[in-house]
Amino acid sequence: SATCLALNTVGTKYGAGTTEFKMHPKKGPVFLETTSRPMAGSPLAFIHKLLGYHQVSVMLEALLTPEFFMQKISHPLLSFSDDYYGLVVMLISDTEGIFQGELKSTFEHLETYSDCKLAIHHGEMIHITIDSLTAPGEVYLLGKKEKVYQDYERIRADERNGLYRNAVIPNNNRNNSI
Repeated sequence: SATCLALNTVGTKYGAGTTEFKMHPKKGPVFLETTSRPMAGSPLAFIHKLLGYHQVSVMLEALLTPEFFMQKISHPLLSFSDDYYGLVVMLISDTEGIFQGELKSTFEHLETYSDCKLAIHHGEMIHITIDSLTAPGEVYLLGKKEKVYQDYERIRADERNGLYRNAVIPNNNRNNSI
């Protein structure tokens, strides 16, 4: 696979590795990066719920019980369900100003909501999203494929319909002093 080839290219034969792809509307999956380290960002509990393990637990098994680890990886780690999906939704703000809303309650009611990591809270500055550093946060969805994508579409619809715009006091703090 492309992931194994990329990790082999950077010299990762054993140990943690993370590879990132982004979905492009026309090109499909686009390779962004690969590196020899545990995946950052998504909570370990989210990954564990999705896969039944995470990189840290597998690394510990490899270090503490190498015989057991080698036996375990010679067989599939899990019997994956074709209908159980996980999705990390990077939030996208279309406005800038002082945020006067509360985001967590916006997402908690979603059927596939697992968790969220928010970068902005009530009373803080929100920026127009241009990259992952200016995103308002991430929402983690787990469940049946069709439900996960329905909740994803609901989040995007809420954003298009003013989720951030309707909760922002415009930032007019321009320096007008002479």
